[in-house]
Amino acid sequence: MQKRKKVFGREGRRVILFVLLFVFIIGISPAVIAGIPVWIKARNGAVHPDIVPNLNWIRANGNYFGLISSVSNPYSINGITDSFLKIGFRNSNNNLWVSWSLLHYDLYREDRVKIQWIREIARSGLSLGISPAFGGRKVTGFEYETDGTVKTSISFDWKKIFTSGFEGIIYDPDFSADEVAKFMFSINDFPLSLLVNYSVLRRNENEFLMGAEANLSSDFCLLSGYGFNTNEISSGLVYQRNNWYFGFSWNHHPVLGSTLSAGIGVLWIR
Repeated sequence: MQKRKKVFGREGRRVILFVLLFVFIIGISPAVIAGIPVWIKARNGAVHPDIVPNLNWIRANGNYFGLISSVSNPYSINGITDSFLKIGFRNSNNNLWVSWSLLHYDLYREDRVKIQWIREIARSGLSLGISPAFGGRKVTGFEYETDGTVKTSISFDWKKIFTSGFEGIIYDPDFSADEVAKFMFSINDFPLSLLVNYSVLRRNENEFLMGAEANLSSDFCLLSGYGFNTNEISSGLVYQRNNWYFGFSWNHHPVLGSTLSAGIGVLWIR
């Protein structure tokens, strides 16, 4: 029992139980981590180049409306919670999603709202996107600080097997974004998918991530990831039933410790 408390703080467990209970009561489905849903966290942050609803391991055909949310306790530190909510739709060749994330502690909070629009160019496999984001942070005793950024993206999907993409900052007057560019590549050969991300950071060292997805059945998918710069490892499980998605992930940093996350998502397919 002591080991479980060490891995995941008491406050984090309380928040997760409260969020899940709240979601089921009001009938809204919720998934995390500073704007990253639980299934991406399970891949240690590695993303697909054409990521929109963040439910990439399942191929949803046609038009749909989706809602996902999650919560985590970063590095098992009592009192710190990281919550995420994302809502959006796919209609014809357009994908539009709006997300909100909140990192909260007694002495500090950080909010971010992000809009993501991706346009698929006919059936060419080419997609173009733009993503403005607005955020702020507040330390107890100081004024609330705000910032804004705009990213643009391009991706190309070849026969639903090989996908490559690029995302970069085009507007950041306050230099608030640490990641200025990201190069992404994935190989999707069901039931296994492999992802590679290389990010250019403002700091001296850049970031190299790898992720994997293994579909055990039509209902279960295992995910894992590794960060070469930090030696952080991750793993997770996604279960889907009747267009509902339930995800759990575990991340371990060799210095900072472990993070557990839980999330829920739903797609209403038309």
